[in-house]
Amino acid sequence: QLEDTLWAGLTDLHIKTPMGITAENLAEKYEITREDCDNYAYQTQQRWKAAHEAGYYTAEIAPIDVKAKKGKVAMAQDEHPRPQTTLEQMAKLAPVFKKGGTVTAANASGVSNGAAAVVIASEDAVKEHKLTPLARIVAYHASGCDPSIMGIGEGPH
Repeated sequence: QLEDTLWAGLTDLHIKTPMGITAENLAEKYEITREDCDNYAYQTQQRWKAAHEAGYYTAEIAPIDVKAKKGKVAMAQDEHPRPQTTLEQMAKLAPVFKKGGTVTAANASGVSNGAAAVVIASEDAVKEHKLTPLARIVAYHASGCDPSIMGIGEGPH
């Protein structure tokens, strides 16, 4: 069976609802306005810009070459930040998921794929391979919430 992985990644699999609708549900439940969303998104863009200019991400991103139509392209930073965006520009965009809604292309997270790796090893393996641990797992926790408002899901406390 052929599956649209983009749609699958943007849809809550339990209730078959787009993630943007779950955000709209939260906005309605907690009386979050479109202006609140735009202001938060704008602030986030400005924080990214300051962190980027200060070099905070330099050690966190491993540049790679990606094949493109015109040869190789070096991918060395996140493509989604738009620090040049203004609140006035954001206000002109129409809501995406609901008429009169809060979620727009400017205040929603970008559709992206990323890669990350975590190596977990036993104490014996660390010694055997002469590794230097960066962290230690001392506990873990799982929790959940109503999938229709999945963006509010709690974390460990």
